[in-house]
Amino acid sequence: MSLFKRLKARLDPILLTDADFVDSAFREILGRDADQGGLEFYCGILRQGVRRNAVFLDIMRSEEFKRTLAPAAHSSLPNLVVLRPERYRRTVDRSTGQSILVYEAASPADADWLEDAIITHGYYEKPGVWVLDVDFDKRLVAEMLAAFAPGAGLELGCAAGAVLECLQDLGIEADGIDISAMARERASDRVRPRIHQGDILSVTLPTKYDLLFGLDVFEHLNPNKLEAYLACATSRSSVRSTRSTTGTCEHAGLRGERSSCSASRPRPPAAAGSSPGSASLRQFSDSSRGSHT
Repeated sequence: MSLFKRLKARLDPILLTDADFVDSAFREILGRDADQGGLEFYCGILRQGVRRNAVFLDIMRSEEFKRTLAPAAHSSLPNLVVLRPERYRRTVDRSTGQSILVYEAASPADADWLEDAIITHGYYEKPGVWVLDVDFDKRLVAEMLAAFAPGAGLELGCAAGAVLECLQDLGIEADGIDISAMARERASDRVRPRIHQGDILSVTLPTKYDLLFGLDVFEHLNPNKLEAYLACATSRSSVRSTRSTTGTCEHAGLRGERSSCSASRPRPPAAAGSSPGSASLRQFSDSSRGSHT
C-alpha cells in the first residue's frame, strides 16, 4: 500500500466534520444513518467539548446496540449448568452491578472439564453474540498495533480476521490463528489464506513473529496450559522477550453476560528481564461467544 493511502486511512476519521463523524458512528455501530434527533444531540455535545471517543462509547452503550448482540436463534448447545451445577454460582459484576453466573474452577480438573466441554460440543463452531465483521474496536486495535511497525505479526484467536483486514488497510500484513473452522470459513478472501485453523500448540506456522497480539481471547485460556502456551509463544517469537498487557474479566462460566479485551505484544530485544507474553486461542471461554440455554 502506498504512503498516501496509508496516511489517508489514518487521517480520514480525524478530518470528518462533527455531523459526518456522528453519521459514520451510527452506521458503524448501529448499522443505520443517524436520525435527526441523534445527530443534533451528539453534534451539540461535541461542540461543548466532549471527545469523539466518548460519543462512540455512548452509542455502544445504547439499548439499540445491545439488542443487536442478542443471539439470532435458540442455541442447540447443552446447558453446562445442568451438567455441573455445583460449580456454578452467581456473583455481581463490579462494573455494572448486575448479577452474572460464573463457573468456579476449584481444581485443575475443573478447568480441564470446562475446556473439554467447550471443544467437544463445538462451542466455537456455533453462532453466538460475538461480532466477526470489521467494526470500531477492530479498527482501533489495528491503529494501536500499527504503531509498533511490525515486520511479521500474528493474531492469536483471530476469528474471521477482522483485525487482519484493518491492519492490511494500514499497509501491514499479519497472519492469524484460530481454533474455529467456522470463523475461518467466514473470513474474507483478503485474509483467509493467512488464517491458520487449529491449536497453537500443534499447528505449523510459516515464520517467526515480532508482534503477537489478541483481542478478546486471553480470558479463554485453560490455566493448566499456561506454561505450554508461554513456551510456544516464545518459540514462535523472533524477539528475546515479551510482555503482556491484559484486560480483566469478571466471568468464568459459559452463561456469563460480559467479555473482556486483552492484548499481548513483544518487547524490543534491548528490554531484558520481562516474562514471556501470553499466547491464546479461542478455546477456553465463558461468555464472549454467547449463552447456553
